[in-house]
Amino acid sequence: MAGFSTPSAAGITKLSELIIDANKDWNAKSITNMTQISVGDVVFANNWRLTEAENGIALIDDKGNIIRRWTNG
Repeated sequence: MAGFSTPSAAGITKLSELIIDANKDWNAKSITNMTQISVGDVVFANNWRLTEAENGIALIDDKGNIIRRWTNG
């Protein structure tokens, strides 16, 4: 299936090292059985990522600058 690599072909030894390219044509298929993701698991273009912040989460750029912050209600 497009977007997946087998661990042996990709040279990874842990599931946490698996990279799924969700920017592929998935032919109307979706990723299922995923109940949650952890902060830090999502890395965006240009190495921006979500991280824990005081009372919530923040989107930070590759230099550690906070781009956007969401706080718990």
